[in-house]
Amino acid sequence: MTTKLATELLQDYLAAIQNPAAAAALFAEDGVLELPTANARAQGPAAIQKFLTGFLGMVPGFKFHNIRVLIETPDQAFGEYDVEVLVPATGKLYKQSYAGRLVAENGKIKLLREALDTLAASRAFSPDDAAPVPVSGQANAAAANSAADEQRKAVVVDYIKALDNGGTTPSGGSVIDLFADDAQVYFPKWGVAKGKAEILKLFMEFGPTLKAIRHDYNSFVWTLSGGSRVAVEGTSSGEHRDGPWVGGRWCDVFEINKDSKIERVFIYLDPDYAGKDTARYPWLATSV
Repeated sequence: MTTKLATELLQDYLAAIQNPAAAAALFAEDGVLELPTANARAQGPAAIQKFLTGFLGMVPGFKFHNIRVLIETPDQAFGEYDVEVLVPATGKLYKQSYAGRLVAENGKIKLLREALDTLAASRAFSPDDAAPVPVSGQANAAAANSAADEQRKAVVVDYIKALDNGGTTPSGGSVIDLFADDAQVYFPKWGVAKGKAEILKLFMEFGPTLKAIRHDYNSFVWTLSGGSRVAVEGTSSGEHRDGPWVGGRWCDVFEINKDSKIERVFIYLDPDYAGKDTARYPWLATSV
C-alpha cells in the first residue's frame, strides 16, 4: 500500500473536518493537533476526535475552503485555508484564515500546528455584551466558547455519562481511564482519593449504594475559567439503597490537563440521597 505524503494528509484532513472520527484517524497514535495562539492542544486520535466533536458542536457548518498548499515535501507541508461560517450561539459570521504546518511520519500525521487570528475568533464567538478578550502571545479565546473549553466540557460530560452507565464511558472504556495517574477525587464523608487505585476504591465502595442514577444534562450550569478548571452544577434523580430521590442538587469542580485527563474533581453534594437523616433534620420527613 502506498504511504501517503504530507500534502495528501493535509488535504484529507481538511476534507474530513466534518467527520471527527475520520479526521482523527489520520493522526499517529501520538500525533498532535495544536493551535498555540488559541492555547489548544490535543494528542492522540481519541483526544483529537473529542476536540473536533466539541468544536463542531459550536459551529456545525464549519468547513475549510480556498485551500492553498504553498510548501510541500514528502514529510512536510504548509498551507493556508479559509473558513466562513455562522456561529449559532452569537448569530455572527466567523470569517478566518488558517495557516497550517503538517509533519508526516509513516503515512500518518505526526503534527498539525495551525495559526489563526484570535481576535477574529473572539469577536465571532463572544456575545455583543461580552467584555473584550485581551490578545497576547498566549491569547485565549472567549472562555465559555473557546475550543479548548469545549474540549474540557466534553471530558466532563463523558465522566458524568459514565456514572449514569455503571462506570462505562460513551466510547466503551472505563471511567477510570478518564483520570490522570496522579488524579485526586473528593467525595463528601469519604474524603480525598489520591491516584487511580484509591479512586477505583472510592467508586467500588460508593457505587453499590446506587441502584440507578440519571443526571439532568439539559439543566447543567457551566463555569469555565479559561484555563484548566471547569465547574458544573446540576440535578440528578435515581434510586439509592435507602430509597429514591428526584432533583438532587450537586456541584463538581474539575481540573483537566493538557492531555484531556482529569487531574482533580471535588464533588459537592449531600450523600444522604434519599433524605433519611430525619432525626437531625426533621423537615425531611415532611418534604415532597
